[in-house]
Amino acid sequence: RYSYGVESSASPQIYEPENLTANAVSAQRIDVTTTANEFNDNVIVAYGLDPDFGAPIDGEILNVGDDLPGEQEDVVIYNGPAGTFEHKGLDNSTQYYYKAWTVDNYNYYSTDFQIANALTENYGLTSFDAVTFDSRTITINWDFLTVGYDIVLAASTSNDIGEPIDGTSIALGDPIPGGSGQVIYRGQNTSFDHENLTYDQRYFYKAWVVDGDDYYSIGYID
Repeated sequence: RYSYGVESSASPQIYEPENLTANAVSAQRIDVTTTANEFNDNVIVAYGLDPDFGAPIDGEILNVGDDLPGEQEDVVIYNGPAGTFEHKGLDNSTQYYYKAWTVDNYNYYSTDFQIANALTENYGLTSFDAVTFDSRTITINWDFLTVGYDIVLAASTSNDIGEPIDGTSIALGDPIPGGSGQVIYRGQNTSFDHENLTYDQRYFYKAWVVDGDDYYSIGYID
């Protein structure tokens, strides 16, 4: 003879990450930090330029660089243990949106999620010009859009100065890749005297503002 039965039920659940933050540290970089749930599950993070996001589908593997399912253009940028990673190579003065889910070993995802956003800094120049100072000197002047960044100034006797490569540091005296030109100044001043020049020789100048990760603005020409 049996006693009265006692009923109970439960369903497996995946809890969302505890937290997600986004911190713009330069014009082309945002540091994204995730905090795992109490079970220390892995997280998956996607970004987009719109606050409306798609969502992962249970059982489907999502790798870095994959698009999230849905009509929005959201891209997975991280899949792994919670922590901080650098989202680099971004556009300046642009709002980026992030969303994070928990993912388990079977590629099932939390229903709930965390969201964050950040605006990259704006950088560049508001003015740039070269004027003759005397027979052997040209003075180059400029104004920064945002202070705190270096300017890279290149000069050439040919009007085909190249372009620096993002992520590659350029120092004083270095050639500019992809064309003519040599770096004659790098720093945060707002003018530079190009001295000991050849009389009656035409000189061309090009400048870029560069952030701490060696990503460069558009080139300014005079």
